[in-house]
Amino acid sequence: MKLGTLYPRGYAALDADQQVEVLMQSSDTLLLDIRLNPTSRWRPQWRKSALQERWRDRYIHKRDLGNVNYRNDQPIQLLNPARGIEEVAQMLRRGSSLVVLCACKDYEMCHRHTVVELLKIAIPEIEVK
Repeated sequence: MKLGTLYPRGYAALDADQQVEVLMQSSDTLLLDIRLNPTSRWRPQWRKSALQERWRDRYIHKRDLGNVNYRNDQPIQLLNPARGIEEVAQMLRRGSSLVVLCACKDYEMCHRHTVVELLKIAIPEIEVK
């Protein structure tokens, strides 16, 4: 079976709405929300309830991969990376591609980068776009 692909995206990016819509056109793609608390004060379309309504069973909130330090200046610390990475790796091995969602605009400074790097360790041949 073919591995899924990772698409890390932050909804604060200028064209995030369009990118997510295009990526989610494939029925094999899931929206993986890795925010600790999947809410948005200023963009209601990115709240968990709105995403669940829009994407139904293709929306997955994976709190284990949320950054417990997202509201302070402490280093990135994932809630439960071992469990979260293993569960996500299983999805990828089953062929599901994943839009890895967070709010952050800057990928290099976001915990999405940390999650993707851990997934690349778990599955070295994974493709990231």
